Order: sequence, then structure tokens, then C-alpha cells
Amino acid sequence: KQCASKSYDPIPKQTEQNKNKRKTDRAGFGDFFVKHIQIIKDGNLSCQECGKRIVEPNASNVAHVLGKGMHLEVATNDLNVLYLCGLMRGEQCHSKFDSSMANRQSMNVFSLAFERYQQIKHLVIKESSETRLFDQYEEK
Repeated sequence: KQCASKSYDPIPKQTEQNKNKRKTDRAGFGDFFVKHIQIIKDGNLSCQECGKRIVEPNASNVAHVLGKGMHLEVATNDLNVLYLCGLMRGEQCHSKFDSSMANRQSMNVFSLAFERYQQIKHLVIKESSETRLFDQYEEK
């Protein structure tokens, strides 16, 4: 415990059922990331935000317009992807994009993300802070 005056809920144990659901939900993610990492390598691509070349592509360079956890229905859709500086190198544009909706809207890549959202919007099942941000932007 960090503070004796606070009470903390115990971390729930992961059940076999939860493990299996997570495995099912994430089916296809491996192939999806391998494919997009190869696209970055083959195209010698740069970050779509800052323009710095992506030197050693990895999964952290593959950002999602709509988060894969909240929007499994488009998690492996190729239009739900942006190529951004990953966690280990560059300007960490992927981290900035994911960190807050205010950051996201102020980024250069937001207009591209909005275009991609428009192309996959019809596939989205549930509303989220991300979809609300894009829908409000569309209304302007």
C-alpha cells in the first residue's frame, strides 16, 4: 500500500474464462501487427505525425485510430491504422496520440485519423470517447 489512510481493492485474479475470452478477442492481432510492421519496413515509412523515419519498426509503431480494446470490431481493420513513432524511439507520437483526446485533436495526424474514422464508422458498434471526438469534429 502506498498510503495507510487509503484502502485498496485487491487485484482480481484472472479466471480461466477471462483468459479464454481475451485470447478469443485478440485472435488475429499477431498477424495484423506482423503485416503492418512489414508494410513499414517495405515502404521505408516515416511517422505520419512528425515525419521522422521509422528506423526499427515494431508493434508500437502501429497505432489505432479507434482503440483495439474498446472497438474489437475494427481492431484489425487496415483502415484503423496510423504509423507513428513508437515507444522506444523518436518523438513518441503514438504515446501522445493515445494519452488524451485533447492531445489527439491538436496533432497534425488528426485529420488523417478523422478520414480513416469516416471510412470505418459504419462498422463501429459502440460509442466511446474516441467516436464522440470524431463525431463532434465532423459537426464543425
